[in-house]
Amino acid sequence: MLLILVLGLVASVLLYASRVVPWDTALLGLAIIWTAALPGILYLQGIGRGPVPFFPAVGVFYIVFFGLPVFTLPFGYTGADNIILYNRVILTFVKPEVLALVLLSIGAMVGAFYMSRAFLFNRLRAFRFANEAQAPAINILLAGLIVSHVAFQYLPVLRQVPSLGQLLGPAGFLGFGGYYLLWARGQTYRLDAAAIFFILLPLEIFSRVRVFFLTDIILLAVFFIFLFWREGRMKILAGLTGFILIVLLAYTASTNLRSLSNDTAEKFKIVGKGFVENLLHGKITDPEIDVENTYADGRFAPLVKRMSHIWIFHWVYDQSPTPIPYWDGFSYRPLITSFVPRVLYPDKPREVSGHTFGQRYGLLSNSSSTTSVNIPWLTELLANFGPWGAVLGMFLVGVFLAFLDTLFNRRGMSDLEFVIGLTLIFPLVYPESNISVMTGSLLPLFIVLFAYFYVGLKMLHNWRA
Repeated sequence: MLLILVLGLVASVLLYASRVVPWDTALLGLAIIWTAALPGILYLQGIGRGPVPFFPAVGVFYIVFFGLPVFTLPFGYTGADNIILYNRVILTFVKPEVLALVLLSIGAMVGAFYMSRAFLFNRLRAFRFANEAQAPAINILLAGLIVSHVAFQYLPVLRQVPSLGQLLGPAGFLGFGGYYLLWARGQTYRLDAAAIFFILLPLEIFSRVRVFFLTDIILLAVFFIFLFWREGRMKILAGLTGFILIVLLAYTASTNLRSLSNDTAEKFKIVGKGFVENLLHGKITDPEIDVENTYADGRFAPLVKRMSHIWIFHWVYDQSPTPIPYWDGFSYRPLITSFVPRVLYPDKPREVSGHTFGQRYGLLSNSSSTTSVNIPWLTELLANFGPWGAVLGMFLVGVFLAFLDTLFNRRGMSDLEFVIGLTLIFPLVYPESNISVMTGSLLPLFIVLFAYFYVGLKMLHNWRA
């Protein structure tokens, strides 16, 4: 632990020394980083330590997307007074009060989390469900989820069924994760395990990498990082972490070249060549027009811009409430009906807050009809309720995350209980999209998964009897 703190202090000194922003801005950036890192420090000290570092991972998100961008400006922009967002709007000055607001909001979330754990949810019981003695039946039900999920990934007809994706999308994480735990306990059949790990799992991975949407690839890796953390498989965990870093370095090539071919093998070849070119020479050659694209702002500028959500937060702060008034809760309205499956409510309003937000703040052109801008929870709170609404809202976010952490991330949970809980909460460590998108299906998904295993286990038990 002491070594980690020393390394953190050394890194802070290096970041401060290399700053291109005024000293007060740099100190606020460091304060954001250390405040967001506090859950990780406490976790390593054994405070609020669940099977996986759920809340510390939330802190990592705010380090990367709201703290580090203060120091990565030279890698993404030509100067701190020339921050261009979506090639449409420009920030000409980084205001310390914006960073102070981010710091206060993250601090409110962290404080609320630990106070809620200690005083509000200290008697809340963890999620309890199944007896591990039913492993053969659990085996069958997990295999059913895996097969259904892979079929959903490859059969377009299934994607047309309303609400099915809200179940079968997460079902893949639950199925593969749960089956791995059964396999690790020696509770699977050899042929079944071979089919799942050597056929279905590769198909799952391929379904994600074939389109080069890096977020989907990273989320799968993050899920298994949590899984292997609980199991103490640190070498595999380190390998997955290194894999994520490689995927991030490939962002520039992937974003610019993945649409040039529909053939998967050709796409791998094009993106791979672009990745090497950009890494070594800071340029990418478009094979269709044989023109080199060299990034004037730096070879990693697209990645740095993609990870700099604090500047969009800054832009919203600058534009609100004049000339753009606050939303007053508009983007939260889908939460009213989000728990109702579309199959039961075909006319349920569609979630378009990201598109509306982009046009409202000038980040998208009026002619854009489908493009969407990701709205992190913190930015969404600011756009709706202003600075103090952002602070209070993040306090409530801390309470909400503490509730989920207490319910689904407690020691002593069975493997099935753990993997169901992990499937539900792990996407929330990446709160890059608005709250209704990320949490609207949480309750119905829990109900469906609970019913699936509860009814399924009873039926299989009665059948075997």
